[in-house]
Amino acid sequence: MGALAEKQTVIPVIDWSRHDVKTWLEQYSAWLEDNPMARRISLSAKSPCQSVIDQMNPQPTRSCRRGNGRYDITDTEGFVLMKLLRVLERFESRGLDGAHHVLGAMYINHASYSEVSRLNDWSVHEVRQLELLGVGWLACAMSGAFVCTAY
Repeated sequence: MGALAEKQTVIPVIDWSRHDVKTWLEQYSAWLEDNPMARRISLSAKSPCQSVIDQMNPQPTRSCRRGNGRYDITDTEGFVLMKLLRVLERFESRGLDGAHHVLGAMYINHASYSEVSRLNDWSVHEVRQLELLGVGWLACAMSGAFVCTAY
C-alpha cells in the first residue's frame, strides 16, 4: 500500500539547451504577458514574484516582447519554469536569499539593476551577484545537475 499511496510526479522532458537561462526567463515573461491564466497563477500568494509585485508597479516598465508579442516556449515549459522559480524561492540558503526576488524583478517586471538596487537598499554589485546566483541555480536545475523533489 505504501508504494501505491505515494504521489507520483511526472516531470516532462524539456530541451533546455534551446535557449540560455536568461532567454528562457525573457521568453517566460512574454509567455506570462500573453497568457492571462498563467499570469494569475504566477501572481498568486505563493509566487516568487509576489514580493516584487508588492514593491513595484505590476505593469512592465519596458517590453521584452519580440516578434509581435510571440514567444518560443510551450505552456508545459512555462509551467515547469514557474515551478522551478517557486523552488528557488523556497530554497533556504544564505547565499541565495534574494536571488528569486532579483530574477522576478528583472525578468518578469523588467526592472533595471538600479531600480532593484534602490527598492531593496542593495548595491548594484549585490544585485548583479544575486542575478548571477539565480541564473546559475536555474542552469543547474535545468541541466538536471540535482534532483528537485518540490515539483
